[in-house]
Amino acid sequence: MTFMKTTRLAAKTFIISSLASYLELKSGEILESDDLRDKLGLSYSALIELRAVINERHWRGVQFTRAEILSCKTVGNVVDIAYKKANPHIVATPGGRTHERTRERNRLWPKWKSLAKRIRKSAPKKTSHRRIKKPRDQCEYVVWYGTNRRRKETANGVVKYTAARDPRTHYGTCNVYIPKSHKIGSIGSPWWKRLMNFTDDRLKILSVTELESNVFWKRIFDVSSKKGPYERHAVIFVHGYNVSFRDAAVRAVQIGFDLSIRGAMAFFSWPSKARFLGYAADAASIEASERQIADFMTDFASKSGADHVHIIAHSMGNRGVLRAVNRIAAAAQRRTGVPFDQIVLAAADIDTDTFTNLAAAYSQVARRTTLYVSRSDLAVEMSRWLHEFTRVGLTPPICIVPDIDTINVTNVDLTRLGHGYVGEARDVLKDMHDLFLHGTAPEHRFGLRSMVSDQGKRYWSIGA
Repeated sequence: MTFMKTTRLAAKTFIISSLASYLELKSGEILESDDLRDKLGLSYSALIELRAVINERHWRGVQFTRAEILSCKTVGNVVDIAYKKANPHIVATPGGRTHERTRERNRLWPKWKSLAKRIRKSAPKKTSHRRIKKPRDQCEYVVWYGTNRRRKETANGVVKYTAARDPRTHYGTCNVYIPKSHKIGSIGSPWWKRLMNFTDDRLKILSVTELESNVFWKRIFDVSSKKGPYERHAVIFVHGYNVSFRDAAVRAVQIGFDLSIRGAMAFFSWPSKARFLGYAADAASIEASERQIADFMTDFASKSGADHVHIIAHSMGNRGVLRAVNRIAAAAQRRTGVPFDQIVLAAADIDTDTFTNLAAAYSQVARRTTLYVSRSDLAVEMSRWLHEFTRVGLTPPICIVPDIDTINVTNVDLTRLGHGYVGEARDVLKDMHDLFLHGTAPEHRFGLRSMVSDQGKRYWSIGA
């Protein structure tokens, strides 16, 4: 057997082994002539997941692009691409042979490479400007997740999570596509605007990969360890009422991308029913998820390898974070000192008296806690009407408690319900960016104006 055939056999063995691992089959059950879509039943999203499996195995530096894996029809097509990538200076025919000219070029290549290197060193340096690389037409952003939703088994192996509760916490990653047309604060335009502009600017989930807990924490630690000392920031987003797992993933990616989080962007998805009439069920689920949220936050502080771990709680998610902070206050402080850097509480749908009684725990687990409130929040206004008591995220009256910075965002909140400003209002995103990056007090942050309440307490306002 020639060297060329042996090399292609190695590529074939690697690809079939990767396929068998992904499909949970024996290697002998997969042939090179098998059709990926018809015989093996791989859909678009499954091919994207297969690409991730192949790339993670790091065989001879072979890395498939999405276009390459989608262009393959048979297993043999994948083998050919892997073979060519492993041997970039060899042009092989499907039978594994090379042309005589190609074989001769391969024999002389080391000498040519050495000669070209000497010529480049001896040549005078060019004074012309380097060509600026054009921006990519697309971007893939990875977000890490924890969830106590029950997993739904699907026929093609795609990971899905339901609104049912699971006592076990699942871990994993989501790959989300961000188009070039993405605008800060947006997860995508409505259909009529996309039709008018002939542009699809929606953020889309490409794949969801579930990981074992030990693998999950090891990979996050590896990502953090490769970052510079000023880039080891991690953010955990806890969503609110009427949010599905996929919606939570997309919103977390949008916030992380717009805030330029270079470390790990993560979210915890508790089992919201993701429907308008599911408010009572969601309230019960967030209360039942207190332990899992607390464990995820604590483990992130101690296992992620990040120097700064920040928390963003939105809407009803504030209920789970408040209880979790009180649960972990003493234990987390014993283990890691002050485990969190910044905690952001936005549009908090929580009773004001309950919050005031328990808010002291925030100063025990975070360097600074910031509360964003609004007068125009119709969603929290509806909650106030339902409960017949004031809510923390709604003014008036404005909620001001010791050791927490209260910021009124009414003047910059242009969202439809006045409820999604934590991800959609540019001024709020900018303020959070400065807060996460520098941790400065509100009196030293750009765009904040000092105000005094009717009770003589100090708070701040964004905008005029």
